[in-house]
Amino acid sequence: MPISSNPLEKKMIEVNGKQMAVHDSGSGQSVVFLHGNPTSSYLWRNIIPHVATTARCVAPDLIGHGDSDKLDDTSPGQYTFVQHREYLDGVLDAL
Repeated sequence: MPISSNPLEKKMIEVNGKQMAVHDSGSGQSVVFLHGNPTSSYLWRNIIPHVATTARCVAPDLIGHGDSDKLDDTSPGQYTFVQHREYLDGVLDAL
């Protein structure tokens, strides 16, 4: 499969009043692809097509990243691990 520069298709899920972008493809056991800071699910665009042939692939844009909404207060120290976990839990619960 050739290397792609095309972004993944995403849907929006509301979590705590914010829109979270998430890619969801394939079927079977779920594999969740998490990106680091300051990237997005775009990081996984060349891996997911291979994994999606045998598993369900879920790749969210964490809150404040990629196509997901930003927090109202974006001052330093606002994007904590606890907040990321709360929004990620909301995405996974909605799926």
